[in-house]
Amino acid sequence: MAFAIGLVLGSAATAAWAGVDQTGRYTDVTDVDGTSAMITAESFSTPPNACVVYAALVVAGGPSPRQLEAGFLRCRNVLIDQKCRNDYRFVERFDGLNYYCNEGATFNNGDSTFVTIARTPSGSSTTMQASLVGTSMNQSGFSLTSPTTAQAWGEVTGGSSCPTGPARADFATWKKLRNGSWTYITGANYGHAESGINGPCFAVSSLDSTGDFHVTH
Repeated sequence: MAFAIGLVLGSAATAAWAGVDQTGRYTDVTDVDGTSAMITAESFSTPPNACVVYAALVVAGGPSPRQLEAGFLRCRNVLIDQKCRNDYRFVERFDGLNYYCNEGATFNNGDSTFVTIARTPSGSSTTMQASLVGTSMNQSGFSLTSPTTAQAWGEVTGGSSCPTGPARADFATWKKLRNGSWTYITGANYGHAESGINGPCFAVSSLDSTGDFHVTH
């Protein structure tokens, strides 16, 4: 399964070419009901007219695709979905047609945030909620039968190049919700998708027994 190309770029100063590179991991099971992780944003080195994103997400494929994503966002001269700005935690949803973004709390390099995405109010619901410090969003239409994975990645969106210097995020205690139980993700594949950027922009470490890994540039 390829990564989903998410995050719609809006511009405070319109980018000449809006590329995207996503590099990280996705679960080897396709029936997850949620995911959680502690994400620490160590560094970004955001290129011009672009954003660097560190996030966890749940992606549903099939005829009615859906996506919920939450994490850190650092941008230069652009916005995400015409709304989310530089130096904010964020949550974004995709309803099958359009992307929508909410800002959470601000942050500094080295800050951590706990992300939770899960079916709500129960594992049999077709609505999922994503939350972190400062905001949350719900998205309906997550079919109980569509292939659904948990993913976590570093992303560059906008511009045409990878980070200009050191860029790193740590993902700790990455978990999946499945059949009513939260368990560490220990089976996850390497994933990479790109368009308009000569990537991959990040190297991805191995995944340990407690769901820890990192992405670095």
